[in-house]
Amino acid sequence: MRHVKLTRPANAVPDSVAWDVLGLSRATFFRKLKDGTLTAPILRSGTSRRWWTPADIELARQELSTSQEER
Repeated sequence: MRHVKLTRPANAVPDSVAWDVLGLSRATFFRKLKDGTLTAPILRSGTSRRWWTPADIELARQELSTSQEER
């Protein structure tokens, strides 16, 4: 299978930028994705990388604030 380079979707960022914007460490970010505290963005066809849009990041902020209020 030939390697095809896909362009980054408009206004979307990778995980590394998302965890920085959310103020989380890398480990905490992936732990919260794994346990379901954060909802991962939809998968883009042709890639396994997660691309976070501003709407996805805003949803993650809301989920984080909700989980902190439940404590």
